[in-house]
Amino acid sequence: MKRTRRIARIERESMERDMENLQDRLSDLPDCVLHNIMKFMNAKHVVQTCVLSKRWKNLWKSSLNLTFDSSDFLWVPVFNNFVSRVLSCRDNSMSIHSLDFRRKGCIGPKILHEIMTYAASHDVQQFTINVNLVLKQDFMLPSCIYNCPSLKSLKLYFWFPYAFATHIKLPTSFNLPTLETMYIKHVTFSENENGCVEPFSSCNMLNTLVIDHCYLLNATKPIHISNSKLSNLTIRSFRGDGVTYEIALSTPNLSEVTIQGFPDHKLSSMCNVPNLEKVKIEVTWYESFPTNHVVLISMLQVFAKVKILTLSWKTIKTLNDLLSTSSFRTQLPAFVRLRTLKLKMKSFSTMSNMAVREMVEYLLHNSPATNVDVLKCCKCSTLYPLGI
Repeated sequence: MKRTRRIARIERESMERDMENLQDRLSDLPDCVLHNIMKFMNAKHVVQTCVLSKRWKNLWKSSLNLTFDSSDFLWVPVFNNFVSRVLSCRDNSMSIHSLDFRRKGCIGPKILHEIMTYAASHDVQQFTINVNLVLKQDFMLPSCIYNCPSLKSLKLYFWFPYAFATHIKLPTSFNLPTLETMYIKHVTFSENENGCVEPFSSCNMLNTLVIDHCYLLNATKPIHISNSKLSNLTIRSFRGDGVTYEIALSTPNLSEVTIQGFPDHKLSSMCNVPNLEKVKIEVTWYESFPTNHVVLISMLQVFAKVKILTLSWKTIKTLNDLLSTSSFRTQLPAFVRLRTLKLKMKSFSTMSNMAVREMVEYLLHNSPATNVDVLKCCKCSTLYPLGI
């Protein structure tokens, strides 16, 4: 009995020594390593590290990465108060590498303005907003955020902002010289003093742009996407309030494009696109919408020099209808550089294999030897030459 107790005591003391050594090793790590650990934690958990030891008591105040997520809180006022307290207690001499603010449920613009102002004044590099913003009047983003010289990544996701017929307005031009990536959702573009809509031309380092469910205040004006560095562009359901309008591309280094959703826009290009590699047209057309053919032709004409082209089932069906009309048939471009055509087919479709093959053959009649890649039910068939 005594022997058993003695062994248990020795094991307990050994475990306590191991825990003390582990704590000492953790405390001996430099601040940069501990801050890197905090990078993978939400702000709530980062602040809670202050109870671990004296070493951690004020360490959270100099954290370079902040992630605010309302799902960690039961009550909205508690979450809003937590955000304000963290920002006010943080070491103001420290810059911010990334700030991510996610809010489930509705918020007003006041706290959003506070976060954006704080981020911009602390040289933020990566800034993400994902909120359901309820407005009683139009809201203009604080000028500090679109004039932030340190910003490299900007992601603005706004949900249901039109409940009160209001708009989240973007500036007529972004002055972000180091910005490389931009994602924007449910925001409104407007024209500048010269009557042009050209918001991205001053973003000299912009490489990736995603425009998702955005709105054009004056749908009679074309929006110009002008940027010499842009290589990756995604447009999802760019809406013009039911009016077909134009997007003019001036992007000579464009290499990859994705068009998704319900397109209400025609495309045009103001420059050559010699580096265009991949294009995906994965859209859902309005039934009996009169401009479907015009919109699709404008896309194909702009992307005529692509090397890899992916078409969704709805696009294939619309293209097949288009080819039945001689006036539209003559407007199709020649895909002189196309190497692979990918078709996303439904398992059960109303189009026969013969109709699909005739459509593909006509589409590629001026193309080089092209592989056709047929995808069904998320599974891809083997590549095979078209043989024409």
